Amino acid sequence: MASSEDCGFSFTWIIENINYLHDRLLSPKFVANCLHKTEWQLGCALKSAEPNEEIEKYLFLRKVETEPYNISVSYELSVFDAKNEKLQTFNMRGFWFHRGNSVGESKFCDLKKFSRIKTIRCHMWQGTQFCNTEQGFGRTQICIERRHFIWTIESVYFSEMEKETSFVTINSKKYPSKKITLIMYISRICERKLLVEIMNNFTCGGKYAFCRCNSYPYIQNCEISVVDSKGNIMVFPDQEKWKIALDKPFQRIPRNQNHDKYCFQFPLNSTNKDFTETCLQNGSVSFHCECDICFGVVLNQLEDDNGVFKECNDKIEKRLDCCKIATSSGTPPSNFMKDMQQLFAEKRFCDFNLKTETEIFPVHRAILGVRSPVFNAIFSHDMKENASQSVDIPDLNADTVRRMLVYIYTDKVCNILWEDAFDLYIAGDKYQLLNLKERCSFILKSNFFPSNVCQILVLADERHDEDLKRAAEDYIVDHDTEIIHLDAWKDIEKNNSNLGIDILRQIVIKRQKV
Repeated sequence: MASSEDCGFSFTWIIENINYLHDRLLSPKFVANCLHKTEWQLGCALKSAEPNEEIEKYLFLRKVETEPYNISVSYELSVFDAKNEKLQTFNMRGFWFHRGNSVGESKFCDLKKFSRIKTIRCHMWQGTQFCNTEQGFGRTQICIERRHFIWTIESVYFSEMEKETSFVTINSKKYPSKKITLIMYISRICERKLLVEIMNNFTCGGKYAFCRCNSYPYIQNCEISVVDSKGNIMVFPDQEKWKIALDKPFQRIPRNQNHDKYCFQFPLNSTNKDFTETCLQNGSVSFHCECDICFGVVLNQLEDDNGVFKECNDKIEKRLDCCKIATSSGTPPSNFMKDMQQLFAEKRFCDFNLKTETEIFPVHRAILGVRSPVFNAIFSHDMKENASQSVDIPDLNADTVRRMLVYIYTDKVCNILWEDAFDLYIAGDKYQLLNLKERCSFILKSNFFPSNVCQILVLADERHDEDLKRAAEDYIVDHDTEIIHLDAWKDIEKNNSNLGIDILRQIVIKRQKV
């Protein structure tokens, strides 16, 4: 059994809509058994020392206050966009986590790329280098909805009014328990202009006066138009719009666009008689409002590598709103996947065999044929395999074929290490199981380290996978001093000189920019 000195833990955190991050976001808690069963969280945060200073963005690794309280851990944080292209990598060697200093953080320098983050991966280890023996997965979702609604204000008389106030509450369509209350102010500027202001209603009660209760929800990209008595949107060529950043000193949040006040100014003159005469009939005015509403975090849970919810460790706090899986309209869940798994396990009604050097796998032609174009061609043509009702697979080991068949029958990829993903990638490529190949590619890209990246690079080059190849090249360029002296790199220079020269050229360009 590996000791903690040669073990490592890899955690992959998928974040949906990180560009709507308001203050600080924490991943679900996870336990690294190979690191003395310590408990951790990943996080990202916005910071600004002064209201007018530029907002800085940080990623961090946080140790939960549990025993052992003092531990030295090396870690690497890598961020990827929606296309799984690496944006940036941060390394920290031998950082001491202890009481009073339980957070190791890295400043995100390229602020333009921050909003593109889709995945954050953290490698953690003790000793000289990372060796992946455990992995975990988590997902966090920030709910964003584009909403359209009519806002009508009654009893409006401009001849007497100084400022009219109106409130509206909007519930999330996907998560009805989430809601936002907006406030609208209407005032008349001199005789010819109507000012409309929309913002969050910050009033939340005395006991919350000095907390972060107003971080979510909030509105963005707000637009309003006047609606006439027939429901038609009116166009004002002279309409003006601007935003005012609200400074709430009791809130520990950066001063940014998340709590802006949106202001609209409509002209009141002889050319707009429809507005003054038609829209204000019976002393009321209506507006068509359109805005993005961020309802905050609605999902924060651990998953397996297939995106399926996984129960947290008993030590981990479970929040009710993070542990619910929605089912459609009360319909009981389907047993289809379970039945397919049972069909494969019990080997009933099989009519074909896959033969490896050490094991024979009974299978069903119909299932393999519909899932794989290669198997479909074998079963559809008069080949010798059809006559013998079997096919030999000498180039794949039994474990890899078993995992491939589990995917074919159940669409699942079990929790595997990078070595297994490497072999399974080859199987997916051979039998044109494109989704399987893509999943294995993601696992490989999430588990680069100096001792294996050259092997993965050669695989990607042989299989003409430009996406995986580019990711491996980027990793080598970022870790050139650790890799170019290894035997695996010397093999590339000897056996694939064009590939090696191209990467060395990228390394030279990188160093010239520094």
